[in-house]
Amino acid sequence: MPGFSLLELVIVILVLGIVAALGTPALLSSLDDVHLDAAASEVSTALQYAQLVAAGTGRATRVTIDAVGDTLSVEQMAHANLSVIMNPANTEIDAVDVETGEALGVADHPTVRMSPYQVSFSDERFGGVDVVSAAFGGGPTIDFSGAGAPSAAGTVVLALGGRQVTVAIDDLAGRVTVTE
Repeated sequence: MPGFSLLELVIVILVLGIVAALGTPALLSSLDDVHLDAAASEVSTALQYAQLVAAGTGRATRVTIDAVGDTLSVEQMAHANLSVIMNPANTEIDAVDVETGEALGVADHPTVRMSPYQVSFSDERFGGVDVVSAAFGGGPTIDFSGAGAPSAAGTVVLALGGRQVTVAIDDLAGRVTVTE
């Protein structure tokens, strides 16, 4: 009679189970690598974007990376009256400079239209990447002048699955590098 015996089927299923068990850790490890690389890319992009926006608009920008909350935000100086008009969702004006009439508000995300540039590394696309530290001249924020010059050099250390990546910015040229 054509077909497979029960013993043959059990052996094939057993072999497939062993292969799957051996391959799962490698798959999970490579998934961690993808998440960590995506997070490092996001930090690098945020720093470069803030610098570009500052230089392009002539208005200061700020990147804040919170190691406790595992979050990142990009803010830009905007005229207090314009910040509400340009982004209707921004109903509060923070850090108003009374003399200049300017306020620091969350910048728009470069790829998500009319969305604030705020990132949570606990988001599923980052797989729970941990922000180990963020230090720019002693604090978690880095400012870019209206000319795009960074206020300080600094590093952000990200970790996931036993691997660490460091994103660094140079205070002289504002060059961003990512290293392991």
